[in-house]
Amino acid sequence: MGLATTWQLASRGKRVLLLERFETHHTRGASHGSTRNLNNAYREDHYLDLFDEASALWRELEAGSGTPLLGLHGLVSHGDPERIAAAHDALQARGADISVVCADEASARWAGMKFEGNVLIGREAGIIFAARALDAFSSAAEAAGAVIQRGCWCLR
Repeated sequence: MGLATTWQLASRGKRVLLLERFETHHTRGASHGSTRNLNNAYREDHYLDLFDEASALWRELEAGSGTPLLGLHGLVSHGDPERIAAAHDALQARGADISVVCADEASARWAGMKFEGNVLIGREAGIIFAARALDAFSSAAEAAGAVIQRGCWCLR
């Protein structure tokens, strides 16, 4: 979140200094590793609004970096039938590319997974290539004038 915020502030003309405690690609945060999910299976309008805004910003960052940052191959969501139905209805109202399959069909398509109810397939969802994204955030932020200092423990 720090690098994303740094990019956005710097791209809006703000002077930004990001002090990062650890080195690039450390394993002490939530963004390390190869991928993170980008899922739109929400029923709440404010989350869906955030998803739409985030998707546009991801595409902007991706275009500027020249590196694929998203793998929008779709995601499946399952669990509480009421939540799945509510997410389906909210996404359908927005015209999202979704479908629902029954548990038996989902089990046949994704062997090894257990499904007990309807499964929501969101084709506009997928993964973020996390390590690539961190590099893209850093590059975009620095290109916009931000200063990033790594290995900073604290200010005195």
